[in-house]
Amino acid sequence: MRRGHLLLGLVLPLASIAAESRVPSRIEIISDATHPVENGAVVQKQIGSGAFIRYFTIDAQARLDETLSKDLPADPEQARAIALKRIQALDRPGLARQLSESFEGLLLAQRYGIDRYPAVVFDEGKSVVYGVADLREAVRLYQQSTIKKRQ
Repeated sequence: MRRGHLLLGLVLPLASIAAESRVPSRIEIISDATHPVENGAVVQKQIGSGAFIRYFTIDAQARLDETLSKDLPADPEQARAIALKRIQALDRPGLARQLSESFEGLLLAQRYGIDRYPAVVFDEGKSVVYGVADLREAVRLYQQSTIKKRQ
């Protein structure tokens, strides 16, 4: 099979799924640094500006604690001085944003009853896809489930 035919063979089924299924208006990705969900920009481009995609990395506080305390000496005064230097070197506006988004993600996870990660939440909790690290695949599964519900 020629490459053009292969590409067309892949695009047509996706287009038909998109045509038959519902495009989510809101996608919230709740995960941690060890379970990143990829292809958010690709999905945003495919579904257009009609959908709002937001990514929450819920372990920002734990990663900050780990960064600040990594390899600190046993002496409390030395450890305090090194930790203070590390805190002063932080990008405070960026850190504040990361921590805020992390806590917001934790609140959303609690609100939606999310109990494992990654979780891709569609339309404010109406549907959730767990354990999928590719947002394209999560959207495909969501769209398949909306087709099945209408049949």
